Amino acid sequence: MNDSYFGISINDKEFERFRDLIYRESGIKLRDNKKDLLRQRLNKRIRSLGLMSFSEYYKHVDEDRSRAELTELIDAVSTNVTSFFREMKHFEFLTKTALPQTFQRKKNGPFELRLWSAACSTGEEPYSMLFTLLEHEELTSKWNIKLLATDISTKVLQRAMKGAYPITKMDGMPSELLRKYFVTEGDNYVLKDKFRNMVNFRWFNLINNRFPFKHKFDVIFCRNVMIYFDKPTREELVHKFSAALAPGGYLCIGHSESLANTSHDLRYIQPTIYCKP
Repeated sequence: MNDSYFGISINDKEFERFRDLIYRESGIKLRDNKKDLLRQRLNKRIRSLGLMSFSEYYKHVDEDRSRAELTELIDAVSTNVTSFFREMKHFEFLTKTALPQTFQRKKNGPFELRLWSAACSTGEEPYSMLFTLLEHEELTSKWNIKLLATDISTKVLQRAMKGAYPITKMDGMPSELLRKYFVTEGDNYVLKDKFRNMVNFRWFNLINNRFPFKHKFDVIFCRNVMIYFDKPTREELVHKFSAALAPGGYLCIGHSESLANTSHDLRYIQPTIYCKP
């Protein structure tokens, strides 16, 4: 039944089908109380396709062999909340501990720093990682920086690659960093090209069966993502992160996350920070 005020409705059976599909494809586990959230986020998309029900939309997603509509679906349900230098202690740890220890570990080469922002959203996290490295040039000037940023949402990746952020949302950014790394264009601060090009943005699904990386990472940020996963998915993902880390490399997770009840081989350093033995 459709309601002109609330939009296209979704019944329990339809919600269950979408919940299973989203979990299978992205690892995101929607709780029972997310039914109305799913309805709200998908209504506009369903109407734009000229469809009349969630069942019709499910059929449309299922029959799209390009998987483009599946990407639209995952984009709609993904939550992307971020800001520059969010959870500052991780960036302090990066400069005070992770970088010096990585340099010591690699003192005989190769002189490369490999970092991965594994759920980069609109780019504030990987750019904050980049600024942190560049602001400590005394440590990093002789090193080749490889910074990968990935996300499952194509929409946020497009915004991240543009590197444009509303002036009204940059109040917390130090003025010296704004002057150094950004230019103003209308109502936005836009990252200068030479810095924007230092981050390699790619679409990536963390629930892939394997990580196709040839080289190990020294630091991985995957913050405030695993809260959406169930325990088996979290454990599988942490094992894959561990395999992708170089010995002595670090995994940083979100402030609301913990690996306390998760099986893994990483060494606890401090809350939300773990090290590959």
